Amino acid sequence: MIARLALLGLALTGAASAAPVSTHVQAIRNGTRSPQIVPLTEGEQLAIGWLFVTGDPSSAFCTGTLVSPTVVVTAAHCTRTRFAESIGFGIGMLPEDPVATFTVARVDNHPSADVDASFLHLSEPVTARVPGLQPLPINRHPIGGADGDVLLGRQVEVAGFGDTRDPLQTGRFFASVTLIEINDAFVVVDGEGLQGLCFGDSGGPVLTLNAVGDAVLLGVEHGGDDTCVGRDLLTRLDALGEFVEAAVPSGAGEPAPLAEPGGPCEDLTFQGRCVGDFVEWCDESGRVARLDCALHGRVCGYIDQDTGYYCTTEKICAPGETGDCRGVAPGTAGFVAPGARSARFRGGCEAVDAPTGAPWLLALLLLWVRPRRSRTRRTGNRVMRVGERRGGGHADAPSAMARGPCGHVGLFDRSRRSARSHRRRRHAGKLG
Repeated sequence: MIARLALLGLALTGAASAAPVSTHVQAIRNGTRSPQIVPLTEGEQLAIGWLFVTGDPSSAFCTGTLVSPTVVVTAAHCTRTRFAESIGFGIGMLPEDPVATFTVARVDNHPSADVDASFLHLSEPVTARVPGLQPLPINRHPIGGADGDVLLGRQVEVAGFGDTRDPLQTGRFFASVTLIEINDAFVVVDGEGLQGLCFGDSGGPVLTLNAVGDAVLLGVEHGGDDTCVGRDLLTRLDALGEFVEAAVPSGAGEPAPLAEPGGPCEDLTFQGRCVGDFVEWCDESGRVARLDCALHGRVCGYIDQDTGYYCTTEKICAPGETGDCRGVAPGTAGFVAPGARSARFRGGCEAVDAPTGAPWLLALLLLWVRPRRSRTRRTGNRVMRVGERRGGGHADAPSAMARGPCGHVGLFDRSRRSARSHRRRRHAGKLG
């Protein structure tokens, strides 16, 4: 598990010298099937897909993210030497077993060769064939100055279909890395010897939570050091205002449609999701349940890993407002504030404000944790093209049961459903 890997990583990083950063070389190492830091619905996870050579969906060579039903953002080094008709886009966990594949009608590379970002315009809306898919919005809030300081030192989520260095572990993986720097061109993250991006993750997203707890895309993978567990550079998207606006006009993101109450859950999980002021989730009978939080003077929000999404008793803070509210606390600008207040949005995996003074207890606790199998992306069974360096996809073996961000049994486990139902009923009793 990640915690145990942390002990090993601390020992290794203390002894190893820093590896040089190389460009265009990205896949997740030591990752997990589910997000660890940023809670994503299954529909949002589907928005993270792969680029492949037309006619061969398993030939993944880069990662991309749907930011609208017809637009994918990726790295320009993945697309500059290719024509639109030679690129396909796939969604699902495994390139060998795609949920759906799509053709590309147009490629828009950034006009500057120094900016590693491009947009793929698909030939049809993905949501027409995969209704449950939810595109992930691009962060447009400036992060280059004081407004971005709140993100420094924060754990953020990266994802991709790259090399795991384990031929049995392929497909889409997520990893938790630390955001250590924001400069004019890049968001810089560090896996600190534990996790990170690798070959084939190029173009993949770095995600965090905005002021209201929604996942937003800060940048796309450009390149990193060859260990795949060190520093990586991701092209800042907020700095590409006109280029982003031309591809995805503000407000163009299509919100998830409301599910039919009492109908089958399909992609909706028991963790649930917010659709505007509504919260909807899959109840213990396998049917869609919905509640209008606004009728109770509340907002929909992520409560915690055990409860999922529900009407929260806290309201959204106005700029500069303090008190019984969440979100835009003073000095946090457009992002969830660090510390215990924001831990509720982070999937319940991260210890916040842990007590000090008993490090031996923490060490014992970590030793009890069963280690996860190391993930490294494969390159040995595919031919790398000249100039690609690290830029080939990875596919993952499907897990028998969905797992939560901390390795918990998935969202359809009935005992967890029952417990979540109890928690939601408890929250409902407070809505009055």
